[in-house]
Parts: sequence; C-alpha cells; structure tokens
Amino acid sequence: MDTHDVDVVVVGCGIAGLSAAMTAAEHGARVAVLERAPEDERGGNTRYTESFWRMQSEDAVSEDFEDRFAANSGGWPDPGILQDAVRDRDNQPAVLRSLSVVDPEIVATLAEEAPKALKWLKGFGVKFDFLPLYFLSQSTTRMGPIGGGLALIEALGKAAEARAEQITFHYETAARDLITDDLGQVRGVTAVTRG
Repeated sequence: MDTHDVDVVVVGCGIAGLSAAMTAAEHGARVAVLERAPEDERGGNTRYTESFWRMQSEDAVSEDFEDRFAANSGGWPDPGILQDAVRDRDNQPAVLRSLSVVDPEIVATLAEEAPKALKWLKGFGVKFDFLPLYFLSQSTTRMGPIGGGLALIEALGKAAEARAEQITFHYETAARDLITDDLGQVRGVTAVTRG
C-alpha cells in the first residue's frame, strides 16, 4: 500500500476538481488529484458539456440569472419552511435538507462571483464568446468557452501539469473511503488504482 503525504486531496478531475486543485496550489498547497478515468478521458461530465454561462457580458450575468437558476433547481423555498431554512444546514430538519430548495444566498454569491470566475479561467487561455444555441427559444444570450467543457479541462489540466512540484495526478484511481481521526475530522482518503 502506497501512502502519499499532501495538504489537499481532490477527488475527480472535472472543472470543479481542477479548479480546486489549481486554487489550492496557488495558495501553496501540495495537491493530489484522484481521477477514476485514464488521463486521455479525464474531465468527468465537464468534458461533454457545452458549459454555457447565462451572461450578458464578461462582466455581468443575465438579468434573469437568479430567477432562472432557482426555477431550474426546484424553486425558491416555501414561506412556511423559512424559519427552518434559515438555520445552518446541520440544524435543519432532515426532510428540508433532502428537498431541492435553492439557498438564495448561494445563488446571489454565484451571480456575484461568475464574472470573476470567467476572468480567472481566461487567465489559463480559455477563450469565451457568445455561441449559437440549439434551443427552439432563447430568453438570454449564452456565453461559453470556445471548445466547450473540454476546452476548460484541457486548459486547467495543462496548467495543473505545469505545477508538477505541487500537483500530482493519479489516473485510474478511485477514492473508496474517508480517513477520519477520533474527532471525526477528515485526515485523508483511501483509494484503489486499477491494475
């Protein structure tokens, strides 16, 4: 059994995983990225998506961003559950945690941070443009990376590989379990590599 000592373990090599790995490395962390797929298939679902953003420009999300996001995610919370919904997630009733209810603060933060995230991705050479859609109707323009989600994976993957002293990739490796200490804090993961 091999043991690796790192500061951060990222499970998955899609846009979220690569973004987490790059951000951690930018802050000085040593990172291990576990990816179940072989290297030439990395990227999870991101590699197959167009990765459209509801943006009216590189600096602003669409005017209907928050309402459309809520509508596509199950809607805003019923006023009857607001008293429970304002509690921190750990103290919410289990039935509330299981519902597809949008947290307005998270949606507002997403809307506020989206232009910054787009600029961050452009720093890795990703080019964005308003792209044609394959929808019968369109309520807003859609911006996306030229080359779709695969362009995101390739750009961030290349940048992460350039930080080989900080970021190591473990392909065909699946995380199996969390390693916790006596207080229940996560201290690592166990993983299995194919072959």
